[in-house]
Amino acid sequence: MTSPSPAARGGLPAPGAARFLIALSLIAALLGLAAATAATAAAPAGSALRQEVNILAVHSGKCVEVASALDGEPVRQQRCSGGARALWYLRASAAGGGAVQIVNASTGKCLRIENSGAASGAPVQQGPCDNAPGASFVLTDAGGGDSAARIETLTTSPRKCVEVAESSLADNVPLRQWDCVQQAGASFVQRTEPVRETTVVNANSGKCLAIRGASGADQAHAVQLPCSGALDQRWHVTAAGGQTVGLVNVGTGKCLEIEHAGLANGAQAVQSACDGSRQQS
Repeated sequence: MTSPSPAARGGLPAPGAARFLIALSLIAALLGLAAATAATAAAPAGSALRQEVNILAVHSGKCVEVASALDGEPVRQQRCSGGARALWYLRASAAGGGAVQIVNASTGKCLRIENSGAASGAPVQQGPCDNAPGASFVLTDAGGGDSAARIETLTTSPRKCVEVAESSLADNVPLRQWDCVQQAGASFVQRTEPVRETTVVNANSGKCLAIRGASGADQAHAVQLPCSGALDQRWHVTAAGGQTVGLVNVGTGKCLEIEHAGLANGAQAVQSACDGSRQQS
């Protein structure tokens, strides 16, 4: 198998994909380049393959994203809501050896280790896609049989891992560089079909789940209304860990939850800032 050209791009391993191979074959599988190499040869001059994916932390089911286009913006985990800044693609790095750069599809900037620091705890942020060691990574099999990958840094030898800090399950937790010790927060998978919008329609009434008055306020009540296509009637269904899902309102960006985490019959459904809490799943 030939080495990928710098223009070749692909994605992290999808859940349920074939078992990883070793060395270059492993990297090719992770990048999806077995097909990409042949397709590149047949593509018109100047065209480039680009598979945009969500990158999910396996332990939390949440998406890797950035909140802005600024250099130095922390890379964090957040409940997947279909945002453009949660889309990434891979491209081969000039560092060679199967290394890749992880590029945000919205900002065009690279995931990187701050100042290419070698210390554990160095923040992961976005910035220029240059030849600094902190802007390139090697993807390796995380084990466990779920086709997850570790994102290993080139800032030190032996290599360290990108992880969700403390393997936290919460939203807005930043990624950092840390020793590779089989921690839960250092395993990632791709989702090739990013979150899309949908409506939630009651089978009995035929009406749509909406937010009363299209309010953006916390604790605004969820109601059913005649379906109109309004933003507050559109939702993202997101992975919330395990077999559970969350509902994020497209119009407000807030999560559906049970008011005060109530357990009683008749407890109201409201929206609130997404925080990964149990009542939002």
